[in-house]
Amino acid sequence: KPVIAAVNGVAAGAGFGLALAADIRLIASSARLTAGYVRRALSPDTGVSYLLPRLVGASRATEILFTGRDLDAAEAERIGLAAVVIPDEGFAEQVRAYATRLAAGPPIALALTKRLLASSFDAPLTGQLERELAYIKTCFASRDAAEALRAFSEKRPPIFSGE
Repeated sequence: KPVIAAVNGVAAGAGFGLALAADIRLIASSARLTAGYVRRALSPDTGVSYLLPRLVGASRATEILFTGRDLDAAEAERIGLAAVVIPDEGFAEQVRAYATRLAAGPPIALALTKRLLASSFDAPLTGQLERELAYIKTCFASRDAAEALRAFSEKRPPIFSGE
């Protein structure tokens, strides 16, 4: 299942790590992210040293972790940590609407996409292409794919069952 982190405030230390572990981060415009470990004479924990370089690149992750500086929502979005920055007013409602749209998606395709993304850092291209082919065959064989095609031709939103 896709995991969304909704950050409305400060995500520091382990909270920062939890936000990084999510598939998608939605951040309020006044939110801040901080890996301020070094400011407390600590090293990163909760997977931050693993996740941050994969999300923003090694050089930028090194700078963020060595300085321990805060990241505002605009920078988090610019460097790829935030998928979407949402105004503070109406934040909860917009997060709920986003999550509802995502939850209405095709469960099989979402699960297989998440698996592909997870394997992409360690797999050679040929292995990843083989997995993609196998997974798309699985998707094409699903009732959800047939429903998506029917819905498209009938000009209506699809209703997915996860079958």
